[in-house]
Amino acid sequence: MMMCSRNKLCRSFLTTIITGMIIFPGYRLLASGHFSEVPCLGLSPEYKLNSLFFSFDYLSQSNTFGVVNELAKQPSYSGAVYYYSKYNFDLGVSAIITDNSDSSFTHASLEYEFMAGYAFSVSDNLTIYPSYTHFEYSKNSFTLQSLFTDIIQTDIYLDTKNYFGGVTASYLFGNKNMFFGSVQNALGFDVEDFIFDNSLFSVQLEFDINFSDKNYYNEFIYYDWSQEEFLTWVSEYYPRSETILAGQILVNGLESTKTRFYDILTEYEPELFKPYYTITSVDFMLPIYYSVGSFMFNFTPYIIVPTANTVFYDQNPVFIFNAGIAYNLNF
Repeated sequence: MMMCSRNKLCRSFLTTIITGMIIFPGYRLLASGHFSEVPCLGLSPEYKLNSLFFSFDYLSQSNTFGVVNELAKQPSYSGAVYYYSKYNFDLGVSAIITDNSDSSFTHASLEYEFMAGYAFSVSDNLTIYPSYTHFEYSKNSFTLQSLFTDIIQTDIYLDTKNYFGGVTASYLFGNKNMFFGSVQNALGFDVEDFIFDNSLFSVQLEFDINFSDKNYYNEFIYYDWSQEEFLTWVSEYYPRSETILAGQILVNGLESTKTRFYDILTEYEPELFKPYYTITSVDFMLPIYYSVGSFMFNFTPYIIVPTANTVFYDQNPVFIFNAGIAYNLNF
């Protein structure tokens, strides 16, 4: 996640780490769930102000740690309100609707996110930002992110005139526990008074590397399979067991059979479900921002390149974009 120095640009705005990976207002819309480097919306560098930030964003396909559900298209719509204090702490709440995110992949689900953070300025260009985010989900939510209910995170970032570098370390917990890390590098170019007075046009070229447990959702996928999906997977990787398991399903039922086979897999191939930390994806993106007075518009196209598939999933590079509008109120 990223954030920019307050005396140069407005405080950045938290992305959720995933809501399948939702990203909270898309001003730094990243597959790993980062902060955004946002051009200042009327905040003078000569003095500090309190700010209320309102945003609405559209994400063309939700993703979690670079993992995209290839069985259904899951665009999302998010609205958020943030309070940025002149004393360097933030509070935020957002609501996110994700299409086709229930167990049948036909209905929308709802997610709420509550966050708090504090920025420590080590120098004019170096900042440390610890934060906490809590997630609440509707009962029908079937997103990969719904395995987690809370995130504790620390970001360290270097922000100069045309270069941004950041390191993110996160611990996620809930039904599953996992560490997540990300390294970000970006080059930015700004044009002031572009078309209108008191406006700013900003373009960034960014490359990120994401590190996490590639197996954290293997068990989730395994128990989610239908009978057909389960037996198809068994026939590909354990063909000698297909007939036996098909018979056991008829006698004992699908869930009981999967549970028994899961116990066998964890005994003889424990690496399938144990944590395995590695580089899981790399991201290429081109965030574009345009602000006029207190309004901001953003458009961010990006490509996620998965680097760590398993026997439970096989993903290809995917193109996603985020678009949004925001308003900032200083007082």
